[in-house]
Amino acid sequence: MKMYKCLYVCSFFCVALTVTSAGQSEVDSARTYDYNRLIGHWVGAVEDGDKSPSIYITVKPIDDTLRAIVNFPITNFYNFQGTVGARNDSSARLGPFRFTPNENTDELNGITRVGRNWQFPTRLRRGDPDKAPSSGTPPEPKRTGRPLWTFQTGGAIWGSPVLAGNLLYVASVDSTIYCINASAGEVIWRVQTDGPLVSYLTVVAVRLYALSDDGLLYVLDAETGKNVWAFDTGGGTVVRAWPDDHRFDHAGSRATVDGDGVLIGSAEGHVYSLDRETGIEHWRFKTEGIVRSRPVVSDGVVVFGSYDGYVYGIKRVDGSLLWKQRIRSPVISSAAVHSGLAIVGARDATLHAFELKTGESVWRHNYWASWVESTPIVFQDTLFIGSSDYQRALALDPKSGKEIWNFHTWGRPFGTPAPSGDYLFVSVLGNWQREAIPRLGKFYCLDRSTGAEIWRYDFEPVEG
Repeated sequence: MKMYKCLYVCSFFCVALTVTSAGQSEVDSARTYDYNRLIGHWVGAVEDGDKSPSIYITVKPIDDTLRAIVNFPITNFYNFQGTVGARNDSSARLGPFRFTPNENTDELNGITRVGRNWQFPTRLRRGDPDKAPSSGTPPEPKRTGRPLWTFQTGGAIWGSPVLAGNLLYVASVDSTIYCINASAGEVIWRVQTDGPLVSYLTVVAVRLYALSDDGLLYVLDAETGKNVWAFDTGGGTVVRAWPDDHRFDHAGSRATVDGDGVLIGSAEGHVYSLDRETGIEHWRFKTEGIVRSRPVVSDGVVVFGSYDGYVYGIKRVDGSLLWKQRIRSPVISSAAVHSGLAIVGARDATLHAFELKTGESVWRHNYWASWVESTPIVFQDTLFIGSSDYQRALALDPKSGKEIWNFHTWGRPFGTPAPSGDYLFVSVLGNWQREAIPRLGKFYCLDRSTGAEIWRYDFEPVEG
């Protein structure tokens, strides 16, 4: 876990927080500055439009080296140790904060740049150490949800279950697809594949589509589990990177059924269009990275992301390229399309909105150093989405990206929120207590209009 924590923090803080360069004399000044004058406690605000989240920094010697102990609540980083000292330009650093040294040791002005896309003016003043926050614990639930039944698989369940009538379909890392009676929680049938299943299932017109880590897209009769056809995506046995690795490969492409075709991404970088009845290939499109994103079809355009750091728009009819936008970070989540916009998150700490037809950037939403692993959904003209280490479920205006509300989930809401009537249901990944950010597994029922908690269910911690 330590390796993952270090790589994640460095990618968004250590490398990407800068101040503009200057002449050699100013550089020398930063190198000769007496940083011991900064020992003590600092508090400030990172200015992001109408938001000014607080940041707390304590400068103190640790093992004969000055270190900055950073608490940045909006990012959910607490007691992170950062560097104190000069950089290669005229700026100096206090952990994530960059400033130009001067004689004023009671107030420091600088810039914080978060990820590759965001930089914010920041002002620090001497502060009270007793006011520095701790990571805290979630409040007690207003009401507690109660399971009607439970069903135990032989491995983790990464994709949300799919409900069709009274049948519930679940895919598990134990390499099995389960069909369960939704009323009683009893197995109706199960099908074993030759690899773990981490992707979401698709069920359309009594057909179930499941991509396994054995590289095959399985198409089954949803009522009986009988095999209809299978297609080899060429991925072979998928070797995944789990939380110990900064790549953290936890997703799988989900099939899209469109007219007489089926579209699917693959571990070897292709998006395939297949015949819905036979599985025969119509066309394929090649990227330079793994495709975990679901190919989403709207108005003749297929939109998806890739590990190669691009979002693509290609023609549905023949798979030829219309546009691609460079994100410079892996794109794991899938797009939601609304009012001519393709909205998709990426690991550059940004939710992006592009023109569907041209790929032109329309708006961006800052995710405060957190990957955007969740796939958005638009329901009654509101976009709902989760996050990762930001630990928030959010409601946004899909046309502008303006935030309507956000809710602190106290864990990673990787999945897609599920709106239903006046409610919004959000599942939260947890249980990696060895990492820098505390995470607790939960299932929430929220008020869809306000984001207020109605009830929640707390999962028991799981080791491993």
